[in-house]
Amino acid sequence: MYKYIFILLLFSCNKSNDLIKLDNNTYDSKMDYTPFWIFGHHVWEDNKNNKEAVDYIVYNYNKYSINMSSIIFDSPWANSYNDFIIDTSRYNNYKLLFKKLQTLNIKKIFWLTGFQNINSYDALISKSTLYNFFSNNLFYVNNGNNYKWWKGEGAHVDFYNYRASLNFTNLLNNFEYADGWKLDEGYSYLPSKLKIFNNDSVNNINFGNKFYSEITKSQFFKKRITLGRAFSSQGFEPRLHSLPDNVTIAWCGDHRGDNQGISEQLYDIYKSISYGHNLLCWEIGGYNFPAPKKNDLINSVKIGSLLPIMSNGGRNGGLTNHLPWFHDKETTLIYKKFVDLHYNLMPFFYSETINYGKKNLLNKNILSDNSYYIANTIVVFNNFNSENTFRCNFDTNFSWINILNDDIINSSSINFKSDLYNISAYIKSGSIIPFYNFYNNNDTISFKIYPYSRNAKEFILPLNYEDKNCKVTVDYNTMNGFINVSSNCNKILKINIKSKLEPKFSQNLTNWSYDYNSKWITIISKSNNFSTKIDNLKNYYE
Repeated sequence: MYKYIFILLLFSCNKSNDLIKLDNNTYDSKMDYTPFWIFGHHVWEDNKNNKEAVDYIVYNYNKYSINMSSIIFDSPWANSYNDFIIDTSRYNNYKLLFKKLQTLNIKKIFWLTGFQNINSYDALISKSTLYNFFSNNLFYVNNGNNYKWWKGEGAHVDFYNYRASLNFTNLLNNFEYADGWKLDEGYSYLPSKLKIFNNDSVNNINFGNKFYSEITKSQFFKKRITLGRAFSSQGFEPRLHSLPDNVTIAWCGDHRGDNQGISEQLYDIYKSISYGHNLLCWEIGGYNFPAPKKNDLINSVKIGSLLPIMSNGGRNGGLTNHLPWFHDKETTLIYKKFVDLHYNLMPFFYSETINYGKKNLLNKNILSDNSYYIANTIVVFNNFNSENTFRCNFDTNFSWINILNDDIINSSSINFKSDLYNISAYIKSGSIIPFYNFYNNNDTISFKIYPYSRNAKEFILPLNYEDKNCKVTVDYNTMNGFINVSSNCNKILKINIKSKLEPKFSQNLTNWSYDYNSKWITIISKSNNFSTKIDNLKNYYE
């Protein structure tokens, strides 16, 4: 909290000509752990930092049937920085709280930096209980010098020192309650050049990346994720904080909650994509003041719904303006609508990441500003100017279908007028997309097919909230009408196919329906494998 009060004092000592360059050869690429739950809606509590606030958040998101995948416990949550002992004056009966979260399939992410304090502003114990041990063993960077940062004054662990890194990461490993860690930029408050183990020196940029790398690698066998910084223009000078392989997922913080903050966060998102970060977390409503107003919150959740990960919470009204029910019923319903959209897309985000790698999920659309592709299947346009009107340019090799209302775009460009209820995102003709909310119904796997010519694709889909998965292959051909599905998931399969005509099946098929209004054929199979032939299956967009 209130981390930028020191920036003007410290900015001059962090000057560097190397704003974005990271030494890729210095770091081992982490072993990859990408559980399904990370693609969800994460709620960040950084206002009261106590059990009552967490209970309030969880109760109300549940009351309004808005999915959430984790709670991020921001600081202070421990007795001191960083001893990894839960402060029971803030989180009394925390074991009961954690059990309740587990019952609701809500994971727990805990905030941390590499600092251990000699003096703290808000911790129960001002001086870290481990400070003397780490200092006596020469485990701190720059000969153990203390530096002021937004949580007090302390020394930063030297992650180039193997024994220092091992002792620190063992503290994380022995903390039994975490499903992940939100790693923050304490290192930014250190000088631009640092003295490390064996009297070597390193620049601050590479030191920060080493911090992410060491923590992430240490948590692989514990099956825990890390949420680290990607590119950020906020606070200090703009910089790339981490390489994509050195964090599980990344965010760009810490932005304003208004339209200016949305624009600046989008800039950081696109910049992060250019550096290879694809598993990016959008901060709904920003972090810094001003707090998001109703339209700001709605515009922000709309953007988050079409990025791989979304989170909500900040010091700018985390328990007021950030919460949709704080505004009115309309805001709550719209917020839920776009969280529901995101959760229906979670299996798609997950499958594309597991199948093709986390560096191939997002690609810039060179035809339009503020636009990107998701797995070359969905194109998204974002541009929230004062009139919410912007131009969308399309690849004319395909038809494009609005993700919300199935309107067809056959032109090279449109002028899109955004309102509170719509969004400018389009699915490429011919696509096959897994589209279902695993959190609300994990017995059925559902697909949407927008037929054009022929397509066949294999999907890796979740069997639990962690990393257990299965495979489904879907193959269709409009030239002969065949549809083939094979699976090893042992789940009900629901295949939805866009068609202007009521289907005519060559063989008897009992469990199917056709909606004359929405133009969806729905086929349901309880078998892992099935084939059928629709005699009049056509390209939907002809």
